[in-house]
Amino acid sequence: MYTTIVVPLDGSPFGEYALPFAVTLARALGSTLELVHVHRPYEPGEALEALPQYGFQGIVAYDVAADTEALAQQREWLEALAAGLASAHGLRVDAHLLAGPVVRALTEHLRDAGADLVVMSTHGSGLSQHKRLGSVADALVRHLAVPVMVLRPRSAAPPLAVPRRVLVPVDGSRFSESVLRPVVELARQFGAELTFFHVTTPPRAAEVPLQPFVHTAETPLAQPEAYLQSLADTLPAGMPPARLRVVAHEQAARAILDELAGGDPPYDAVAMATHGQVGVHHLLLGSVAEEVLQHTDRPVLLFRPPLAARPPAVEAPVARPVH
Repeated sequence: MYTTIVVPLDGSPFGEYALPFAVTLARALGSTLELVHVHRPYEPGEALEALPQYGFQGIVAYDVAADTEALAQQREWLEALAAGLASAHGLRVDAHLLAGPVVRALTEHLRDAGADLVVMSTHGSGLSQHKRLGSVADALVRHLAVPVMVLRPRSAAPPLAVPRRVLVPVDGSRFSESVLRPVVELARQFGAELTFFHVTTPPRAAEVPLQPFVHTAETPLAQPEAYLQSLADTLPAGMPPARLRVVAHEQAARAILDELAGGDPPYDAVAMATHGQVGVHHLLLGSVAEEVLQHTDRPVLLFRPPLAARPPAVEAPVARPVH
């Protein structure tokens, strides 16, 4: 049950791109919407602070005063935004202003709050340079066993309707199937139709190991259609029957993107497990999910299995709520 949907905001219009979609989900699910913003507190540099002229000129006091004013403005903005959404949509909307390093503050808050779903926009700027989802979204997916719905702004307006058709790529592993729990729960509440999707590779391509969601020659699926049907048979009663799609392609990400582009009727979202694959034959951050996110305009539900989670890197100072 999705009782709490968290939307991290950075104060920019870009950061608020995902907000209308989060409101749509919260209204459909009867969820509480949480708006979260992280303030980076002012910290004077020790080297400069030790200089007599630095302290004499009152620079520290000036910067601290400016930081206090910025904090008050951020609180006012966040609370006004929450009040406006609550009034306009009849939702319970909470506002949380945190302080500290952004990733650590968000991670600790989401764990403490017991968030069920994170909805956020992302630049994904790290994709082309570092093969990573990039930004805060990447860190949250890596550090939390909470599904994250990611939207990349590609049009003037975000999607405003709940997903009715969702593509779910799976490869026969329990890792890929870990996304079923969050996506099935969402689909059940929306009455959405799921399409279980499997990519088989030609023999020559199957020898290339770095392909999550694609079985290598050592672990092929002998009967992919039967495998997908076994997943469909586990869906709760009352849900629309799942569609089953098996395609042959050398590149899993391209096969998924082609399916998203050619779906008839169109797909509204895609749900994928990502991160946490181990061993030399897997990329740490799941290149297929990253490439799909980079090139699709659909919302992407990402989930990292709990067993694959690692503790976040130590980051100082420790994040703390702002009262």
